[in-house]
Amino acid sequence: MYTLNRPSAATPPPSCTGNCGRAKGRCGPSAHAAAGFCSGKAMSESMEATDRLNGHSENAASPPVAALVPDRVARWAAERPWQPAVVSDSETVTYGELIERATSLAGRMRKAGVGRDIPVALWLERSVDLVSASLAAMVAGGAYLILDTDQPHARLSALLEDSRAPVLVTSRDVPEGLARHDVAVIDVRNASAHSSACAKNPLPELSDLCYVNYTSGSSGGPKGVAIQHDGLANLVTWYESTYRVAPGDHMTQLARPSFDAYALEVWPCLASGATLHLGDATLNGSPIALQKWLADHRITICFLPTPLAEELLELSWPAGTTLRALLTGGDRLHRHPQGNLPFHLYNNYGPTEVTVVGTWCEVEPELASGDAAPPIGRPLPHMWAHILDAERQPVPQGEAGELYIGGVGVARGYLGRPDLTADQFFDDPSQPGERMYRTGDLVRERPDGQMDFLGRADEQIALHGFRIEPGEVEAALRRHPGVRDAVVVLADGGASPELVGYVVSDGSGEAADLEDVADFVTQSLPHYMVPATLRSIEMLPLTPRGKVDRRELERRQASPAPSGIGTRTEQEADAPRTTTEKLLARLWSEVLGVDTVRRQDSFFDLGGDSLLATRLARKAAGHGLHLGAADVFDHEQLHELARSLE
Repeated sequence: MYTLNRPSAATPPPSCTGNCGRAKGRCGPSAHAAAGFCSGKAMSESMEATDRLNGHSENAASPPVAALVPDRVARWAAERPWQPAVVSDSETVTYGELIERATSLAGRMRKAGVGRDIPVALWLERSVDLVSASLAAMVAGGAYLILDTDQPHARLSALLEDSRAPVLVTSRDVPEGLARHDVAVIDVRNASAHSSACAKNPLPELSDLCYVNYTSGSSGGPKGVAIQHDGLANLVTWYESTYRVAPGDHMTQLARPSFDAYALEVWPCLASGATLHLGDATLNGSPIALQKWLADHRITICFLPTPLAEELLELSWPAGTTLRALLTGGDRLHRHPQGNLPFHLYNNYGPTEVTVVGTWCEVEPELASGDAAPPIGRPLPHMWAHILDAERQPVPQGEAGELYIGGVGVARGYLGRPDLTADQFFDDPSQPGERMYRTGDLVRERPDGQMDFLGRADEQIALHGFRIEPGEVEAALRRHPGVRDAVVVLADGGASPELVGYVVSDGSGEAADLEDVADFVTQSLPHYMVPATLRSIEMLPLTPRGKVDRRELERRQASPAPSGIGTRTEQEADAPRTTTEKLLARLWSEVLGVDTVRRQDSFFDLGGDSLLATRLARKAAGHGLHLGAADVFDHEQLHELARSLE
């Protein structure tokens, strides 16, 4: 059985160097010392702005020593072993059973070489096994790394190599393209046959890594964000206090497990003795079905990605709804809730590099707000915000500036990449010994001290809750033998924003086969990073300074795209013929914001997604068509969908 850890002061990991540390006193100065930031009067103004933005006296103080997440879960297993911990469609596991599974699996991980600051790769579907394996990685003293089971094997192999994870935990046979001679495979299907005691686990420290989450990288490859136990403990403590989480609460795990929101959904729940419900992935494509699922499971607290949360805000909620707090994040929130909803809405903002949530606020009802868009609020306790200009000096209240976030939630850095870490993480001049992260987001301080989100300060793209570095997508496109150069921009003029890729051929005289290029990049990129549309271009437009003119390419999105990924050529595709095809084409145009829809067009190639499929189903119902969102996935081409309805 896992032994409860007594809280102890943070100590530096053996591999800690000056440009990777964060906790007070554990590392030397980083590559960016305070010199060159605020000084003199500017420093005083920065500290005043920090106090005003944060609004909590505890934000400026060193955080209290907190119990680690695995300790808190183990405590509930000792006090209430019979309490349901995790519920899925196929099984219910109590706290006693969960800690027993995690302890046994942690023993196997330790034997395979897992220890302090060592990542453990988890290639598992959303399941009780995934929850117990991620807990086991922390119990073993390591850090969990969740691999997306839907991503191409080539990308997963690259993540394994980059992370140097010595162990891969799975419940499936490992294909040849993913197998590595230096990675031990632990199959959870054989757990009972290889159970192992783990009584002498090394006790993790607050400064140790607890999980690694990969995000898109501007240098052409993904980068692993290294999160420590103290940041996760602070997140959990804030969450439990703010939303009054306790045994008897029922919470959800609906986000993609490889998304950093997984930590926000799982650990505050299990560290507080509540019950976690694992939702099927199809629920994210049907707000009505999700609402029913929330009611059937008597969910009290739920996190949803912003677009899906906005869909649920439009629904009518029956009396007796148990949901009392709906948290959202991952994208810009565009609207306030109606005043008659039975639950409170909370907006969360935070890059992966600040342990999921950096700032938060309760969103006022639309009648009381008077705002065009909700704010992103103020920082969590023991974290703080700076709004700085291009010279990293504080901007006056009400003016736009780039947001820097400091405090206990700031990640250690990028795994094995001190160069990238030095580019984004800096010493905090207003908090000696602490560090801050440059978010790349533009914000403005409101008169009440909260912040408004204004957009990006760099080329990073926020799309459907994912942060995408165009450079990584462009690098994948350039690896195609028929492509000499490529640029990716965001087209957001229609009903749903989408990535558009411009490719320059290799100079052989023939234009690159766009469908072949599309197939090529899907082998190495996750689905949300694959451009929805590819266009051939003879030469990329340049600015007077000789740089690629991305704004010019974005302006070109106002003109119709000649071809989308996976669509047929214009000669092969023809206009809708039957009455049903013509009706569907008109509905697609309204939902997708496109001028022309042809018989062979794919709903998803034109920019559709699960939420837009749900909107299409609603519109179709108004015209007497019995159409569900799942039908669009089964028959994504217009003529196929029409035939299925006739």
